[in-house]
Amino acid sequence: MKNHNRICFGAICLLLSLAALSGCTETLTVEAGQYKDYSYNPGETGDLERTDIAPLRNPDRGFFVESNFLLQKAGSQYKMYNPYVQTNEGVFTETDPATVYAARMESYGDFDRDSLTLVQQYVYLSPWISEDLDQTAIDLTKEILNAVKSSGLQTLLRFAYSYDRENSIADDITLDHVKRHISQLSEAGIFSDYKGTIAALQSGFFGDWGEWAGVDDTERKGVMDALLDVFPEEYSLEIRYPADKKRLGFCDDAAVSARIGYNNDYFTAGTHAMASGNDYVGEDYTQVKDEAEKYNAYICGELPQNEGGTWGLSDLLPLTDVLKTLKEHRYSSLDVSQNYELNITNWKSQTVTADMLASYEILFDESYFMNEEGKEVSRSFFDFVRDHLGYRLNLSSESAVSAEGGQLSYDLSLTNTGFSTVVNPKEVYIVLIASDGTIAQKIKTDADPKTWVPWSDDPTAADVHTVLGTASLTASSGTYKVGIWMPDPNITDTAVPASGDAQFDIRFALNGAVTHWWSADKSVMVNVFSEITF
Repeated sequence: MKNHNRICFGAICLLLSLAALSGCTETLTVEAGQYKDYSYNPGETGDLERTDIAPLRNPDRGFFVESNFLLQKAGSQYKMYNPYVQTNEGVFTETDPATVYAARMESYGDFDRDSLTLVQQYVYLSPWISEDLDQTAIDLTKEILNAVKSSGLQTLLRFAYSYDRENSIADDITLDHVKRHISQLSEAGIFSDYKGTIAALQSGFFGDWGEWAGVDDTERKGVMDALLDVFPEEYSLEIRYPADKKRLGFCDDAAVSARIGYNNDYFTAGTHAMASGNDYVGEDYTQVKDEAEKYNAYICGELPQNEGGTWGLSDLLPLTDVLKTLKEHRYSSLDVSQNYELNITNWKSQTVTADMLASYEILFDESYFMNEEGKEVSRSFFDFVRDHLGYRLNLSSESAVSAEGGQLSYDLSLTNTGFSTVVNPKEVYIVLIASDGTIAQKIKTDADPKTWVPWSDDPTAADVHTVLGTASLTASSGTYKVGIWMPDPNITDTAVPASGDAQFDIRFALNGAVTHWWSADKSVMVNVFSEITF
């Protein structure tokens, strides 16, 4: 539930100061699930030293920030602008996506330090609310998506019209025009040409901020049906409310249900007084949990803004509830923008240990709590969530590769200790890297990373996944590094690896079993785990 306010740069420091001093409101705890043990409080570390750990930057998952662009017709003062950010003189300052993303990332931490890889991008089509999109609308949308990709990011994309509840135009939106706009966006290649750049598409369009408030079932079902018809099946659509998905019949067909994940715009781990009907609690909680385990569709969330009143979140969320919700609903990403100065900042000051996580039945790899000297340490709560949203792949040191009789044999085992899995399409190759830094051979495996779930039957034990096979050697005799290459086939032409961008290749955790290797032109990133001579 958003409550955007226009922010003047001259007042930012004052606003943040007041927010930090705001008092806590009384909260009502709503059951979000049955958990094992609350006896171990975060912050109890014993003699363990708390040490920072470098982020494992990976595509499609992690923390994200919010961005907004209201598109304008040709000839307007601005081609697009963020309607919530302006100077004291009323000049809009976020008007160019090519320059906005890095600055927005830096506003909520360090781009690299906090491994911010996603932007939730709102695209407001307000000037075309009752008419066809023109070429300007299409071109500006493409400009935004091109800027996302060139920034090394991906987007959780939402189209909408009404961006201001106080001056709402939500009632002016009709299903016919929404369906027409979806068709036009599809015909222009917005959904097909930007596969990979769009990590997930949020249903949007209707209601203030595209959140569907005050929208009838005909409109809700109509927009989802239209999106299901045109959005690539291998990527997830997201719906705001579990009850809508169930009531509108999208749970009745498993193939359809598997394509629809959730964007929880009111993530409070079930502890806010307004959680019922907004956050996922009660029957909604169970529905999302069951679907997450069954389908592994994309699920993301954002905390309410730090403000008073009915809808604001001015209390600290219980960290145990946050962890269990992220785990049981298999979250791939989470917003850091809206409650950064309170809850997210608090997460940076709180500590987690291996023993604490074990008591909560939260998966982790033992190496995560070891420093470079092999000594056990503790980590910040922020770092742990940052590094375990989505997937975190750990190759076993027992993995082996051999070459004999012109055949390469590989037998790899791995675990995933993230909250979710590799939701979006990725291919898995075994590659041989020559001493001159070129890829001498790449072997495509039949592995499907989406099946690499953290756990299936026992939530306390990570599933072990195997990649097993043989292939004829075509590389010349010599000594080669051997590694795993996992590109996005919708970003990289895998027949021409140099066409890619290593930022979108999946990295395994540095647990001692792998090292990260980049090609000289940074087009390929390989998880090297062995060396062979033949």
